[in-house]
Amino acid sequence: MKKKTVLRRVGSFINPLAPLVSMKRAVESGWKTIEDMDAELRERRRNPKIRTFKEAMAARSRDAMPLAEIQLACLTNRRVAIAVAFLSFVYSSSSLVSGNPFGALVGFLFTALSLLSALKYAHQSWQIDIGQASPDDALPSVQQFLHTPGAARRILNPQLFD
Repeated sequence: MKKKTVLRRVGSFINPLAPLVSMKRAVESGWKTIEDMDAELRERRRNPKIRTFKEAMAARSRDAMPLAEIQLACLTNRRVAIAVAFLSFVYSSSSLVSGNPFGALVGFLFTALSLLSALKYAHQSWQIDIGQASPDDALPSVQQFLHTPGAARRILNPQLFD
């Protein structure tokens, strides 16, 4: 081996800051990767593809479910999500009363998860209703759905007698 290589190796074992230098290199390469991914995501967000209801219908495959079946599936899934949310809310409330804070936390988190699922299905059903009414407009987002009057009622209504 050359003298410089031997000295460099011995110096890296003796130098207490050598791990910090290698860690700095690793962090720099990781940071560069994160910056590249962030730039790619920003580019994707800059040019979002907003579809109208007509475009969405045209992009569907021939063997796709009919809209009536999708509406029924959304209603069924929303009913299940509401029932699970109710049961987990009862569980979390009883856990809170009995002095089980961990059970209450888990129950409230599961309630929130179930309500998010109900929101998803209510929004999908609402998009179909709105899209059929005005097919040339862009499909509304979840934020627009939440800002409509009666959104909470639409999410929590199981439509048992409709």
